[in-house]
Amino acid sequence: MSNSKKKLEAEISAAFIKFQRDLIGRGPQEAKTYIIRHVDYPFQRCSNGRRKASCQS
Repeated sequence: MSNSKKKLEAEISAAFIKFQRDLIGRGPQEAKTYIIRHVDYPFQRCSNGRRKASCQS
């Protein structure tokens, strides 16, 4: 896996967490984004194991 892909995944995860916290006022503490091939949308897995956009505990 290239460093640029890892960096992009990390940036997407950080933006997702910020979006959740800004929108709802709370959200996940960490999230992991997986970019698979050339898929146009990220897959999110939050620290609580949920796979939805709402990763609140």
